Amino acid sequence: MLKKLLFFFLIIISFRNSFSQKEISILIQGNILNSDNKEKLFGGSLYFMQKDLFISRSVSESNGSFLLSAKIAKGDVYDLIVSKNGFLIKKILIDLSSLDFSSLKNNTLSLKKDFNISLFPIASYVNIKMSDSLYSEKYSWNQQVFQLIEDKSYSLIYKDKLKNSNFPENKIVLDSSAIKLQDKIILDKVSVITQQAKLLAKEKKFKSSVEKYSEAELLLVKLSNTNSKNRYLSELGTEKIKTLERKNSEDQVFKIQLLKATENYNLGRKGYAKAKIILMTDPMQSRVNEPEVIALKDNINKMEAYFVLKDAAYRLVNSKKKNAEAIISLLKTQELAFLNPKIVPVNEFSQLEKSIDSLQLVINPKIIIKKTPIVTPASTQNQGTILLAPGEIHIGKDSDAYLDIIENIEKDKNASIYKMADVKNELEYDLYLKNTIDVSSNQDAQLEIINKNNIIDSIAAVEKKLSVERQYQVQEKILSLDREINERDLRVKAQNTLSIEEIADKKNQLDIAQKLEKDQEKERLENELLLIQNNKDRIILKEIEIRDKEKVRLATLQKNINSLEYTLYKKDSISKVESEVRLKTIQKSKDFQKLYETSPNYLKNEAGILYEKNKMTEVIYKIKNSEGFVTTIVLRRVVVDENGYGVVYEQTTNENGKSFFTQNGQRITETIWFNQSTGKNVIKK
Repeated sequence: MLKKLLFFFLIIISFRNSFSQKEISILIQGNILNSDNKEKLFGGSLYFMQKDLFISRSVSESNGSFLLSAKIAKGDVYDLIVSKNGFLIKKILIDLSSLDFSSLKNNTLSLKKDFNISLFPIASYVNIKMSDSLYSEKYSWNQQVFQLIEDKSYSLIYKDKLKNSNFPENKIVLDSSAIKLQDKIILDKVSVITQQAKLLAKEKKFKSSVEKYSEAELLLVKLSNTNSKNRYLSELGTEKIKTLERKNSEDQVFKIQLLKATENYNLGRKGYAKAKIILMTDPMQSRVNEPEVIALKDNINKMEAYFVLKDAAYRLVNSKKKNAEAIISLLKTQELAFLNPKIVPVNEFSQLEKSIDSLQLVINPKIIIKKTPIVTPASTQNQGTILLAPGEIHIGKDSDAYLDIIENIEKDKNASIYKMADVKNELEYDLYLKNTIDVSSNQDAQLEIINKNNIIDSIAAVEKKLSVERQYQVQEKILSLDREINERDLRVKAQNTLSIEEIADKKNQLDIAQKLEKDQEKERLENELLLIQNNKDRIILKEIEIRDKEKVRLATLQKNINSLEYTLYKKDSISKVESEVRLKTIQKSKDFQKLYETSPNYLKNEAGILYEKNKMTEVIYKIKNSEGFVTTIVLRRVVVDENGYGVVYEQTTNENGKSFFTQNGQRITETIWFNQSTGKNVIKK
């Protein structure tokens, strides 16, 4: 279980490293100043944008300093918008299109540390009217000097515009109606963006929803009325905080579900089905495009395909009637395992190798299976060991033995080329199939967006129709009231002929009736207000209940996380203790061997003859396949010291031309082979 947990954490770290390579963090720091008196300004807002997309925001401190950080995925052109009440909004162009990400040593880059931004007071330029597209400054990234370089022409044009704005012929005075119209346009845009944010939150796309709220905040900054601006910003901030809380809650649940799915995946084939079910639950459905989910699904699919191929191969093996087909199927399974060495368990490779070797011996008993030389006890004496020959002893020049294996390498070269071409074709087909699926998915997503837009349009049309119908109803009601008024006027004129007493009488009755009607209306309104208050109280109680449940759920979640961290800590501690015990055991074993490393071990060759003391004996062996071609050359050197203690060194060269080295059957480096196998440090002259 500990190995599985460690494997999981290694995957998480690799994911995090892969993500960090996709984007970098940039830093801009400096001061916001008043251009007139160089006073450092507190509360200046900075917005970092890419076209119309909000990326990051910062506010200047009490000493006028600011630090703006943002994450970007590529070099592009960005806007830095700076605003403060009582000052002109400044728009700065930052061109990072020439920034080379590969040249960065880490994922954080400081673009500018002394960025002083001067804001111009509105009082000094009351007649200014500039387009939102006018940039006051421009900075471009220079890769050679590795810093931002200012383009002075932009600031000169901007200053000329400010200077000319105070000329009499350029004076433009905005009246109150124009200001109201501008505020109305801003509020309409904010309303649309807020509705989009709420719709995204309803679809559980919380990240996009938060970005929309930030975009709306940027628009609200332009409102002329400070009180309205603060009120709208406060309401918008509340909604944004709620969305962020829901996003953080879903992120936590997503991490727990991903951890459960990964744990089931680490259980092996018995956990794949459950892992896939977990990946289909909520909120995983809304996060299907997350890299961790895609990678885990891909690994599960690859392992399921591997085990399907393996099961089919072993069904042929168990039938014991189709050995040739079974070997082909096992070789395909082994090839698939080699293509996915990071996810296929290590024991699968040895199991497949043993099965293939066993079937080859069944089909052709004369075949020689390449194995590590085995040291067996001597049968003729009570002491000493016989080194068995790994193959046929080579007689003649050493170079001739290697010429035989070169012929076999040349024979297999063309076959390897064809095999690589087949693998390349399969990979290209898989890539084509994946691209086709991606295109189809994108088309489906576009169709879904179009359908949603159509639904929204139809709802808007229905609303418009209902609005028109309501207008007609209002007009009809007005006409009806007009008719009633006219009829009442006629009745009043007809009643003018009545006596004053009758009129007074009827007037009193009418007043009483009107008073009764007003009392009834007042009572009805009070009942409605009471009902509304009761509903409001119920809603507040429901929200409190939901909040309490959420707190309990988060507390339980935190408790589970703490429990998991404690379990991991305990397992790490146990693993550390076990590792220390193993190291001590290995050290004791090494110390024990050193005490007896010069004791005689009586090594003998395959004929049972003892190797001479104080001498290095060298023999070359050739290993052939069933067709008689040399596939492996083994160069054995036995170094025996003056006390009779021998060490066996072997250099094994396979048919691919690769060599590996062993000392008493254990792998060693080529340096150890060249320095020790000659026996120059052991043999005394």
